[in-house]
Amino acid sequence: MKASYSLSVVASILASILALAACPAAPTPTPSPGSGSGSGSGSAPPSDASVSVPDASTAGGPGPSGSVVLTLSAPPAAGLCGRAPVEAAISVFSVSVLAGTPPAPGVDAGRACVPVSAKLSGPGGVLATTAGTCPGPTQVTCIESAQTLELDGVPPGSYEVDVAGLSQGRTCWLGVASVGVVSGGSTAQRLSLLPQPIDGCPTVSAQAKKK
Repeated sequence: MKASYSLSVVASILASILALAACPAAPTPTPSPGSGSGSGSGSAPPSDASVSVPDASTAGGPGPSGSVVLTLSAPPAAGLCGRAPVEAAISVFSVSVLAGTPPAPGVDAGRACVPVSAKLSGPGGVLATTAGTCPGPTQVTCIESAQTLELDGVPPGSYEVDVAGLSQGRTCWLGVASVGVVSGGSTAQRLSLLPQPIDGCPTVSAQAKKK
């Protein structure tokens, strides 16, 4: 009887062991993304992630105004201010700075006039300074090719510069230049004025220059 009881106990223990061995092991839990320390949700950036920093040079809108420095000529004239037929006989320059795209060639309607100061300079220094006016052009006295006409106080952007050479109140010479002005910079531009077919304008002869 005692031996039979012992065998039944051993059989019960073996059955329990076999039952435990047949049960699958519980999976080890894995942390979900973003479940680590710290606040917020989603995955954290890698340690070498780059950070975009705004460029200070472009922040805050346009910078200070710039200038346009013009050197003028009127071929075939030997000079700008002297008498014809050797020189262009210009007495006054009329200067306009226009912003925007013209609706048609030669049409200024809808374009903004930019008031700028005009400074005449030569080898000896500044000759004169004239405050700009709008909507009309700025008028300055005649200068020669060795001198410069500087238009100052021009905001950064693209412009058309119109320069008319007046003789006896007539627009006898005309030049147009497209210029780009950078913030705080100076743009140098050579501009050749072309003779206009207007009655009363002096005639300039290349042959007279050679005599």
